[in-house]
Amino acid sequence: MKTIFYAFFLYQMISMGATRADVATDSPAAEPSLAPLPDAAPEPTPASVPAPSPDSTVEVEWFRPYLVSQEKEGVLNVAITAKLMNATQVDIQESTLILDVGKKSILKMARDEIVQTSLPIQVDNDGMVKISIKSPPGVLSLPLVLRATDGAEAHFLLQIPLRNSDVTNLSQVAFSRSSSFEKRQSLWLGVGANFVFYKQSNDDIGVDANFQSMKFPSPLLAYRYRFTPAFNLWLSMKNSPGTVTSGDFQISPGDYNWLTTSMELQGRIHALGFKAFKSVGPTSLLLGLQKHQIPVLIRTELNSAKIESAESLWMSFGLTHEEELAPSWQIEMALRTQKLVSTTGSSRISSGSTLEASLGLLKSFSPAWKLGLYTYNHILNLEAETLDQLSGQTFKGQQSLQYWNTEIRLGFQFD
Repeated sequence: MKTIFYAFFLYQMISMGATRADVATDSPAAEPSLAPLPDAAPEPTPASVPAPSPDSTVEVEWFRPYLVSQEKEGVLNVAITAKLMNATQVDIQESTLILDVGKKSILKMARDEIVQTSLPIQVDNDGMVKISIKSPPGVLSLPLVLRATDGAEAHFLLQIPLRNSDVTNLSQVAFSRSSSFEKRQSLWLGVGANFVFYKQSNDDIGVDANFQSMKFPSPLLAYRYRFTPAFNLWLSMKNSPGTVTSGDFQISPGDYNWLTTSMELQGRIHALGFKAFKSVGPTSLLLGLQKHQIPVLIRTELNSAKIESAESLWMSFGLTHEEELAPSWQIEMALRTQKLVSTTGSSRISSGSTLEASLGLLKSFSPAWKLGLYTYNHILNLEAETLDQLSGQTFKGQQSLQYWNTEIRLGFQFD
């Protein structure tokens, strides 16, 4: 399937010519699920740990725990990930861990029975660290030691709610989603309705058309391939149908299909991550190509006209932002602009400016399935060259198009 997608989109284009949120060691005290150890907690002996530097800081971002599997006895296998700056190791020095199983009942369990990862855990080249946990349901308290590159240590008490239910209920909203557990591929199918406002004027031949159109269905097909947690390839095809009518002259045929085919690379920029609603989310840069079949009005006789498609290839630039509203709810925002690369056909787009924006609300039902509600707005102000069939001459005119699209998307993720 991946080969078919690549071949189709490359043919279409050729025919036209990580999140990061820096948290200082004293910041987690404001979060109910993540707090520095109290002063009474045992401290490492000075002989084994160098004294911290006065200006030493360990920056850490904790991600939402991920339910790897659940055993028949109710034991949960959970992975905890974090991204660290200025740190080389994560350790758990306590030999006994506390599990709150509810009803004022506390279990004391051996660390080696709970923690499945060899200690201390080394931070990889990307600053990521993973802790594998095997535990019954409850609230697990992990006393963590983060060792900085200068030898200083930061102490945290990480309290993790572990429930034998859906993975989306494992965490507090304060945790953001880790891209480490995203599936490598995803396929999206969407259907919706679109509303188009169209205006075309040409003073040379006296054509001035204004119309509005609303059509259903407007289908979407999209495919994503994840090269790394921070770098994705998106391929998509979207059709926005419409009908042109006018009281001044007869338009036949008046139906059209505004087909948009795109190929974009998405790269996360850690420094641009921010919190717009509930939690810090990643911001990504978009760069790619879009092929549009834009409807234009052509005069055929004195009081008659028809709709043709002007094919054009555009370079696309934009930004996206993703953010969790709750453990199983996510919001996505995107903003793009395009620059004209080439155009073909008897009707041609000579220049123009574009702006498009989208907003989506997604619900995760499992690690594989998502359902989203999206709204999308695209504005184009163009200079178009059209062939007037009555006179046989080519004239330039202004064209303004704006369409809104609201659709439901179903996504399936797989490796």
